[in-house]
Amino acid sequence: MPISQQDMAQPWIFKGAYATYTGQVVDVSTQTNLSARIEVTDVNASHVQVRTSSTIAPSSGPAVNDHFTLWISKANVSFQPPGEAFARSYSAQISNRSCTVYEYTNEAINATYYIDDALQWPVRLVYMTGFENQLYTLDFRLNSTNIGALDEAFFG
Repeated sequence: MPISQQDMAQPWIFKGAYATYTGQVVDVSTQTNLSARIEVTDVNASHVQVRTSSTIAPSSGPAVNDHFTLWISKANVSFQPPGEAFARSYSAQISNRSCTVYEYTNEAINATYYIDDALQWPVRLVYMTGFENQLYTLDFRLNSTNIGALDEAFFG
């Protein structure tokens, strides 16, 4: 299949493109490690299928795994999680990169995605949720990638 101009504009539009993220839960007395992976699992003429998987691994107790799959329009890239409503967007900097921050919300959790403006790929994911009268912040930061332009921009 020939590569379209749109595919060439986004260096991550290829099957197998991925980025991994790591972090820790903020405001918890127990050490809790976070990991996530966003991977392109399919590509067609108009859309890209992306699978997001995450693991929350407390030092005591079993790990919790979650995943969801999105079909993203190549014409209007959006990583909006299923079941989340768009709340607002604004500009921010991560390292030396300009990002657009998208906030999404529902009754159980708020999600904040930092999307690199040039590459249109998430570079940071933050989730806030409450449990037993305690607010938890889950902060995932870019750790590794096989997307050349993203790797060069953040680790190069």
